[in-house]
Amino acid sequence: MVLSLPDSVTGKKKPVWFPTGLKVKGNKTQANKMLQKARREATKGILPPRPKAGKSDQDYLPVVAAGDLRSSMLFSQYILYWLQANRTTWEETTYAAYYGVIVHVIAPYFEERLVPLDKLITMNT
Repeated sequence: MVLSLPDSVTGKKKPVWFPTGLKVKGNKTQANKMLQKARREATKGILPPRPKAGKSDQDYLPVVAAGDLRSSMLFSQYILYWLQANRTTWEETTYAAYYGVIVHVIAPYFEERLVPLDKLITMNT
């Protein structure tokens, strides 16, 4: 889950990620409850626990090795690989936005539909 919290130096709000420990699929209601509780507690100055030292968002994503890329793999797996592979090329706020949309919206949508990469087509506008 992500909360917009003020930066201790600048005072500007920025996204701060906290792991839920939940699997992406089938836990939307539980995740929303956790988010609402975290928001209430954040207004009182109580923050959810951060990941243990050495853990990052990468540790909460399924790992797909570059050698495992193939046209028959599911798009939901590929987009998580793409997110991991490109993380270092973006600002942290850009990654946070992409992470939220991909992990919570795009990947679950395509996971339910079992869409392989070789069934996707491009559209020219």
